[in-house]
Order: sequence, then structure tokens, then C-alpha cells
Amino acid sequence: MWQFPMCVGALDGKHCVFQKFPMRGSEFYNYKGTHSVVLLALADAKYKFILVDVGAKGREHDAGVFAKSEFGQLFLNHGLQFPNFVYRDSIDDIVPYVIAGDGAFPLHQHLMKPFDKPVDAMGNFKGEEILFNYRLSRARRVVENAFGILSARFRILRHNTIASETLAQNIVLATVALHNLHLQREDSIPPKQHMYNPPGFVDTFKGNGFYKKGRWRSECKTSEDNFFQKLAEQEINRPNPTDDVDLGPILVREKFLRLFIHEPVPWQ
Repeated sequence: MWQFPMCVGALDGKHCVFQKFPMRGSEFYNYKGTHSVVLLALADAKYKFILVDVGAKGREHDAGVFAKSEFGQLFLNHGLQFPNFVYRDSIDDIVPYVIAGDGAFPLHQHLMKPFDKPVDAMGNFKGEEILFNYRLSRARRVVENAFGILSARFRILRHNTIASETLAQNIVLATVALHNLHLQREDSIPPKQHMYNPPGFVDTFKGNGFYKKGRWRSECKTSEDNFFQKLAEQEINRPNPTDDVDLGPILVREKFLRLFIHEPVPWQ
């Protein structure tokens, strides 16, 4: 759907704001100046959450949350049993199934992140690297929009809610479950009858590759909305936690780069 073949989902983290938990000090204090628990989520092409991990401290970096989560442990220890590599005629090579992530996550054979090291001091990238980052960001936008729908529909996530740590986690998990149920129900009815995710509510793309911002962005008038709108800056400016990457993931990213060159989208 989003012109990123072999992708099983898009991964990202979201800060869910709650009032400071008793006896916790600054453990949950994040860089936005609020106290929060982190919702780490993997979303599919239709904005449904495939997997979530809730409860990490707001001060933790996305890469740290991922590494400590049960999902991250299974992933890094090769316990997720990804399907076998698939042969692609266009590049005459085999390609693995991958997850789309941003610059906060480690580059891995099954986790693709954007190129984040410019070729010159002006911050310029090679043409093919720009192409790869564009296609990756296009696929990653589904998890951004999934978070946007969640915050727009369940407005408890947009307030500084008073709750215990356990209750806060259960609130987030409940909204995620209801989000998926609403989207699943609307799969079987015409788009014009959708009420939870009506046409135009999420980002829509035109035939020439340009996109129109979804209405959820105007409804989420918070600092987090501004954070969402800086997606392009995140791809370049987020810290890189893994400078020492073995050759395998780099070769896999090069394969996808070649794949995008040989299987272009019409507006590419």
C-alpha cells in the first residue's frame, strides 16, 4: 500500500502524559518537560497496532525502550522468526522482511532506519539516499498517523491525567484495544460511513506523490502535534545510538536502496 515491499510494520514511540507518579521523582520526566509513560508500538499499513509495549519511563530514549522491551529482546535475540528471505527479480537478489523505523532505532538486518550521515558539511545526501529516506518515511507515516488517530479520538491521552502507574498503563492499553476494534469494524463498511477514521482524517497521498495532512493534526493542537510535524527533521537530527554496525544490516539497506531504484513509484 505504501510502496515499501517486504515491510511488516512501522515502529515508533509515543509519550503518554500523566501527572507525576508518587515516590517516583523525575524517573518519568521527559525532554518535552512533562511526565509520561512511553507507548512503543508497531503499526500495520491500515493504522492498526500489531504490537505494543507500555510503561517505559518517559526519560528513556526510544532505542533504550526498544532494547529493554520483551519485543525488543525477542527481536535482538532472533526470537521473532521472520519469514525467509524472498527473491526479487528486479535486483536479482534475496531480500529479508523488515520493520520500518526512524533514526532513533539501531540498524539491523530486519530493522531499517534512514541514512543519517550527510555527504558534505551542508547536510546534503546522495540522490539515492534521499530516495531511500523518502520511501522509508512514507512507510513510517502509518505509525505516526496511528498515534494521531489515537490521541484525537481518546482525548484522555491529551491531558495531564492523574493516575497510578498501573492505572496509567491500563488506560493506554485500553485505548489501543478500542482503537483496533474501531478500525476492524470499519473494514467491512464503505469509507463514507466511517466515523472513527473517516476520509481525510489521516494523511492522504495524491497520484503525484504529494500528500495532504490529515484532520487529526488540526484537532491535536498540542506540543506533540508540532513534534509530529517535524518528521523530516527527526530523520536527520535524531541521535544515532549505533555507530558500530556490522556489515550485514548495511548490505540489507543497500539492497532496499537498489530495490527502490529498480521498482520506482510513478512520481519518483
